[in-house]
Amino acid sequence: MDRSGRNFYLYSIHDDLEQDHYVEPAERNPGLVVAPVGFGMSNATKPRGVVKIAAQPGGFAMATISADVGIGFRWVMTSDERRCFSFFQHHTVPTFLEFFESSLWQNLVLQMSQSDPAVFHAAVALSAIHQDTEAKGMPLAAEIPFEPGNTLLLFAQDQLGRAFNLLTRRHASHDPTLRNVTLLCCLLFVLADLLWGHYDSALNHLQSGLRILQELQADRELVAPTARERRIERCLVAAFAHLDILSAHFGVGGPLLCIDALPANPKPITMFNNMKEARDAFEPILSAGHGFIAPCMGMADEEIAQNYDMILPRQFQVWSRFSEFVRVYKIFYRESYARLTHKEQRSADIIYLQCLSLSISIRTCVLGENNAALAYYTSDLEAVVCLAEAILKKFPTRPTFTMDIGVIAPLYHASIASIDYRVRWRAIRLLHSWPHREGPFDSNWVALLAEELLKRDLLAQHNLTLEASPYLGDFPEDPFSPAHILHNIQVSQRHRRMLHTAGPVLGEADDGNMSPDNLIGSSKCMTGWSCIRAYRAVGM
Repeated sequence: MDRSGRNFYLYSIHDDLEQDHYVEPAERNPGLVVAPVGFGMSNATKPRGVVKIAAQPGGFAMATISADVGIGFRWVMTSDERRCFSFFQHHTVPTFLEFFESSLWQNLVLQMSQSDPAVFHAAVALSAIHQDTEAKGMPLAAEIPFEPGNTLLLFAQDQLGRAFNLLTRRHASHDPTLRNVTLLCCLLFVLADLLWGHYDSALNHLQSGLRILQELQADRELVAPTARERRIERCLVAAFAHLDILSAHFGVGGPLLCIDALPANPKPITMFNNMKEARDAFEPILSAGHGFIAPCMGMADEEIAQNYDMILPRQFQVWSRFSEFVRVYKIFYRESYARLTHKEQRSADIIYLQCLSLSISIRTCVLGENNAALAYYTSDLEAVVCLAEAILKKFPTRPTFTMDIGVIAPLYHASIASIDYRVRWRAIRLLHSWPHREGPFDSNWVALLAEELLKRDLLAQHNLTLEASPYLGDFPEDPFSPAHILHNIQVSQRHRRMLHTAGPVLGEADDGNMSPDNLIGSSKCMTGWSCIRAYRAVGM
């Protein structure tokens, strides 16, 4: 559901969708365009005036972004739409390109948002939500009540309604571009919901889009491209497939496409000529790895033992494919790194970080509570943290939101799996230092989980109390001492109410016990999240 209570699960192209009145942008009253009026209607699909955006405190002020949105639009924009689209063009899109180059964001999205009004309004809505979350410092992406006085979010709600209505009016059209338009709007809805903290809605949108791709067998183009005419843009399919991989960790039973199981090119890859080739080859490996790891996270020792005859062959299969990719990628990484641009080096480092983390996760996700076996991987987990630290230093401006997997999942694994509390604390500090989202992964959320587990372990293993002081005499202790870490966790938890309070979900939590248990359940599917299962298994 969106904020107005409207169901956005529109995506089967053959569905009968309700018709609703909508005024085409070019047909709007010019007076409304020039002089926007107030907006107070709760249903975003009803005829309305134009929401006037109030100035946003702090963060990325809209005035700092160029108002130039280029030419090519076939409709009249309001001043607020123009400003938000400019933010989308000059800030949101470059943000999505910080990890990896993508023709989706470099070309397709901007082209279609200037040629199709539905895509335009969806992009404007995403931009408005992006501005709001950045202005708030990228707070915890929990399901929080709507802020009735937040004009920027009201404007986003209005724009989502406009995009939806345009799609419903065209559902019976034979326009050959409709599939791409529908799927691109679906993708933008997913991203908007993720930023808004609406995981249930976001994952439903995602599943709807994935089912369309599955019906069209469009996912086959990712692993075995053919010469036939493409009905869906390949970069759009790749974006859905990547989010599908990540959704395996969020209680929806994915990945749905399972691109690692599709028939691939019969010739094995022996070398990569550029980053794009390496990235494309890595996606099926990522799908296989996370498809195996996600259901194993938090699995009880008894369940592992009962299912070991099924788990072990799959583990060997995943490890075999992963090892073959790593062998080729290491050659590329070693021999081509110096020739890559600075941005491409970051991309190469991110894939290398994923390889390091996956190599540990694939082997350890079935170890359960076997701490003696986990101890063997302490230095490997420290290497993951060290590389993540190096990657963070390479970003002149760290992106606040990306579709791509980056540092969050590897750091979360290090922060809960290492038996060295100093490694865990380093990983947690890195997560706190960069509040951002990577698809459905939220650095704030996994830091909250890892921090609570570390606090419990320190209290249990080091004979500490919550009242313990981090200082002895006149000199501060080692900042990585158990007492000092515990003190910093307390400070962090006490400040979180002030930083992230947005409603009763957080507001009712006790200052001294800002436990993630107070937030679990704010989304229907949350109890099935792999990070929650791992948190509960480790914390038992």
